[in-house]
Amino acid sequence: MQSKLTLLIGLLIIASLAFPLTSICQNHNKTEASEQSAIIRVKVLQNQYGEGRMVLKDRSIYKKIKIHQIHDLWIVYIKNGSTHDMMKDQIDRIEYGTKKQAALKFDENGKIKIHFKR
Repeated sequence: MQSKLTLLIGLLIIASLAFPLTSICQNHNKTEASEQSAIIRVKVLQNQYGEGRMVLKDRSIYKKIKIHQIHDLWIVYIKNGSTHDMMKDQIDRIEYGTKKQAALKFDENGKIKIHFKR
């Protein structure tokens, strides 16, 4: 009787540990899918308008950049053939087009918002 109770408690502990891990893995997959969707939208924007201008919150400007990867807290961009990274919270906007037809911004959660000039 005591061994059955020990086995039941062990199974409950294992089950309680397994289910949160499964939900964490599912949330990680959702995050990866949203990052993939975001980079696809940015790549389409870059194909349409070409290289962009990154304007930082301190008003520094980086010209002729292309976004290469998007992570939770930072982006990886290419400038002069080399990769660099920049924290999302330092970026004010990234402008595309000779007449700034499109602008890419990050909201407070780090999600991409694309604005088109009309």
